[in-house]
Amino acid sequence: MCARAQPAARPPPGEAGGDALPTTPPTGGGAAAEKGSKASVAVTFLPSGATTASAAAGDNIMAVAEAAGVTIPGGCYSGSCGLCEVEVSTADACGAALADRVVQRACIAVVPAGAAFVTIAELEDDAVWGQDGWDT
Repeated sequence: MCARAQPAARPPPGEAGGDALPTTPPTGGGAAAEKGSKASVAVTFLPSGATTASAAAGDNIMAVAEAAGVTIPGGCYSGSCGLCEVEVSTADACGAALADRVVQRACIAVVPAGAAFVTIAELEDDAVWGQDGWDT
């Protein structure tokens, strides 16, 4: 059985150790500074089944696919055309779903933070690409 850690309770503001959380984000660091400290995320591409364990939260989905030997069709590579749409689902280390599956454009989408497992499902080719109102 997979045990889930519960966050530690914070004392209310005004009590010892219960100071209010800061209202401004910390300065410095950012994504570039955190890049080296990100945990590995197991990414599975369907229907191919190719898996890469070297992806990190924030890595571009299309780049992760390419590194795994999976080709996701692309058109504009800027998120406009919708040709690279994939369905993304996430799970924690126990395999429990973290969120509903979402359709994202792989050329601009990134591996979600907080997931241990990510599944990227390629969508069927759209026979009326650009004409049905969903792709443009």
